Amino acid sequence: GVRLLRKLYEQRRIQALPQVIYLDSAHEPNETLLEVREAWSTLQAPGILFGDDWSWPGVRQDVVAFAAELGLESLPVDIISRFDWPSKAAEQLVSGLAVVDQDDGIWYLLKQA
Repeated sequence: GVRLLRKLYEQRRIQALPQVIYLDSAHEPNETLLEVREAWSTLQAPGILFGDDWSWPGVRQDVVAFAAELGLESLPVDIISRFDWPSKAAEQLVSGLAVVDQDDGIWYLLKQA
């Protein structure tokens, strides 16, 4: 999926890379990290990369590791609150990483312009 998008872009068969990518990862440690890295490198800025299954240890571990690896700046409260659900507030667990519902929720990484 993501590699194909980049290949099509390089071949000029599509005009732009996506600014929004939803990643339904493999859920396995290190595999999720590879997928997140690939998706991030394809994501056009400004953009958002997000996924679900936060409760899976492989997802949680690899997304947190990737966010730390990026060294993103902390998101302001007004940006984090945009991800709130009616019943749950978004939290910033690592700089630049917003998570809603740590039990089995959604994670978000923003790629700034």
